[in-house]
Parts: sequence; structure tokens; C-alpha cells
Amino acid sequence: MKLLVIFLLIVNFGLLSFFLASDYMLAHQDAVVVPPPPPYTGAIKLLSDADVASLPKKAAEPAPAVSVAPTESCYEWGSFNTADSARALSALKKLKLQMPGLQISAKAVSKQESTRYWVYIPAQKTMEDAQAKNDEIKALGVQDTLILQDSQWHNAISLGMFKDEVLANKFIDKLHAMGIKNAVKAKRGFGSNQTSYTMHHVQPEQLTKLTALKPHFSTGELKQVDCN
Repeated sequence: MKLLVIFLLIVNFGLLSFFLASDYMLAHQDAVVVPPPPPYTGAIKLLSDADVASLPKKAAEPAPAVSVAPTESCYEWGSFNTADSARALSALKKLKLQMPGLQISAKAVSKQESTRYWVYIPAQKTMEDAQAKNDEIKALGVQDTLILQDSQWHNAISLGMFKDEVLANKFIDKLHAMGIKNAVKAKRGFGSNQTSYTMHHVQPEQLTKLTALKPHFSTGELKQVDCN
């Protein structure tokens, strides 16, 4: 019996020692010192300009968009006699209703200023004839042409308007040399009661509509002018 008691005591003592040792190791686990790595003994490389240039670069951020104010465009249309001036103004007012930003101003034009030398092809019998003649002229290299639709010059083809008669004559000579033999010249002296219109803040779509009005006015020259 004594031997059994002594054996049990020895077993209990051994178990107690085991648990105490385990608790001690767990309590001091974080305090274990890890030896440092050995010092680096290799050579330190100095980077050259080529090495630096070959390094990956951060993508450049796009530059902020810069808003550019639209350039103001101004056009002058004229000059017109009293009857045509009223028709032109009516057409411009209709255009202004569609494009509220359009500004229109009128000015009187003297007889000397209004004199022009017009180069044109006389009126053709039908619109089809005028279109065929116009295509023929363009094929020869004259691109600035206009088939008129006003009552007096219906189906005539305008080729140019000149302030200087000498320039008009030179243009006709050039047309004749190109084979456009029926080009003629007319002096358009419109008298003292003339009016021209200047349009400010003309946008591209407005210019398209303005250009579409030209065939209905044989005396109106549409040209870009200084906005001052």
C-alpha cells in the first residue's frame, strides 16, 4: 500500500513539473532574441545617367483642358438698292429669330463705293441648263460660281464681282483662255440710295444660312470683314 502511495506521489510531481515548465516557455516565447543577419559585404553600385533613365517613370498626368473663347466672325452683305435692301433685311430678321446671338447693323453706301464690275454667264433657258453649264465651268477649274434665282437674273451664273474694272477685264481674259467664251462683264452702278448690312457674332451654321440667301440677290456681295 505504501508503495502505491509513493508511486502516485511521484507521478503527480512529474505532471506538475511538466505543466509548470510549459507555462514558463509560453510566457517567455516573445522574448526570444533572433540573431541579426550578417552584414552586406557586396559593392554598392553607383547609378549612371543611363541607369537612371532606364528606371520606370510615373506616367505624366494629362494637362488640364484649356477653354478657348470662340473667335468672333463678322460679315458684310451688300450693297442693295431700296427694294432689295428691304428684302435682304427681312431675310436677315428671319435668320435672327432662329439665331438670337446674331447682331445686324446697317450702313449707307455712297454711289462710288457701290459701283461694281460683275462677271457672269448670261441667263440659261432652264435650271437644268444652268446647272449643266455650272458643272462645265467648275470642271475647267472655276469653283466660285453661283446660279442666281432672283427674278431679273434668273438662271444666270455669277463668276465674280470686282471693284476695279481692270481686274474684271483680266478675269474675263483668263476665262476666255480657259474656254469659257460666253463670260461677260456688266457695270453695276446702283445710285446713291444703297445699304449694306454687317453681321456680328456669325457662327458656322449662321454663315451657311447666309450663303444660302445669295442666289436670291444678284447685287449682294457677302464677304468677311474686320469686326472693329
